[in-house]
Amino acid sequence: MSEEQTRGRALTSWLLPAGLSGPIYIPDHASNLRDWNWDGPLVTDSKDIESAEIVGAILSNGRYPRLDPILQQLPEEAFILDLAPGHHSRSNSRTWGIFTVGSKGLHLVDLGDRKSLESCRRSLWKRFRFLPLFLIKRRVTPVATLQSSNQLATRLDAAIDRMQNHLGRSETASPGIPTFQDKGKLTIPFHDANRTTCFLKLPLTARTLSDLDNAHRVLDDMSSQLSGGHPLQKIIPKIHLRFEIDGRPGWLEQALPGTPLSKIKDRREQEHLLLLAAQILGSMKTLAAPAYPNEQSKSRNVFLMATADKTSNESARSLARAIEFLDTQGPLYVRKGDMSLSNVLVEDGRISGLIDWDESGSTRHPAVNLADLLFSWSWQNEHLPRADAIDLFLGEQPPTLPSGLSTSRLLVAAGIDFKQFTFGVVESCLDHAYHELKHGQIGVRRMRVQNLLIDPLKAIKSHIPN
Repeated sequence: MSEEQTRGRALTSWLLPAGLSGPIYIPDHASNLRDWNWDGPLVTDSKDIESAEIVGAILSNGRYPRLDPILQQLPEEAFILDLAPGHHSRSNSRTWGIFTVGSKGLHLVDLGDRKSLESCRRSLWKRFRFLPLFLIKRRVTPVATLQSSNQLATRLDAAIDRMQNHLGRSETASPGIPTFQDKGKLTIPFHDANRTTCFLKLPLTARTLSDLDNAHRVLDDMSSQLSGGHPLQKIIPKIHLRFEIDGRPGWLEQALPGTPLSKIKDRREQEHLLLLAAQILGSMKTLAAPAYPNEQSKSRNVFLMATADKTSNESARSLARAIEFLDTQGPLYVRKGDMSLSNVLVEDGRISGLIDWDESGSTRHPAVNLADLLFSWSWQNEHLPRADAIDLFLGEQPPTLPSGLSTSRLLVAAGIDFKQFTFGVVESCLDHAYHELKHGQIGVRRMRVQNLLIDPLKAIKSHIPN
């Protein structure tokens, strides 16, 4: 099964009824639906429906005429989750669909929820914000319909309800529209009257589950080390709650205030905020990472070597040299990872949040956090290809970027010398390639491998010693 199919199945699995157990019927032509983390057997032979006391059915291939008489054999109280909505009508149906919201991602919308549809309408361009709701519905791509004789709460409903109970069912517990992220995560904001207060995060793949588990372990360990005056204490997310619904895990996480650094356009303000960010990232050198065995680099190297081997012997040799260059002994430091400018929040001229710790872990090269930030800056604001940025950063002295930004001030602010920065640049390059390529994201994979790994390796090769 492809990763896209796995994500889709996990997404719709949250739409199954909560707290219900027993056999469910899956037609034998829908064999790709057989792993649903369901507490009970899966029945594929229609002859077993009556004797098995079926509690529900999952359908996937749209109109399938032979199914209609079979479905009539289901008990009246049984549910049907139809992944090709609209083909098998039954009472009390709820349909969900995906609504594309520009660069903000994909919203999972309950088509019977007027409030959600109105929120989607407000996210459109101005001239479309007055469209009637029946036209808004046409912009939604249906993904699943839950049909039952009585109103059943889904796993998603149960998760949201538990979070509302945890938050005290006050105004701060008003849930927003779930956003589906391509890497495999469903994120639901909770609001008060003025701002987002926290997020409910539901992993949809094993990798995303591992990443979220890792992030929260790192954040917990960091919090235990932070004293009252540490720059990180007030700008990392606090974890409110880890929970499970029918064996499926989720997290409630604090939302931090501020505007993404990527939206700041004033040049002087940008430089001021980058200096503050460099100081904060430099302060991470004081945090030890004893709880994380250094297995991440080994997994990364194995994955990247297998990828490079498929391209050419020269690429594999260049990668081996880069790995050997990074192989050093010493203490382990905390690694933030994913320093996209949208993950740095700013408010009132200060850094107010560092978010998205899914790629965090340990490193033996404390300059990698600053290198991550400068790489993100070079790609997002300077529009430099990755290989060109590496050529610039691995020169003989701290570079000045095309916009005139001097990196030497940032190195001083972070307390990092240029030799340390060189190690950080190579580590950052390999880590970024690993985290981007291990997820089956949309795009031509051959071009992604070329841009993320092969071309950067050529640039690294010309700068590191034999």
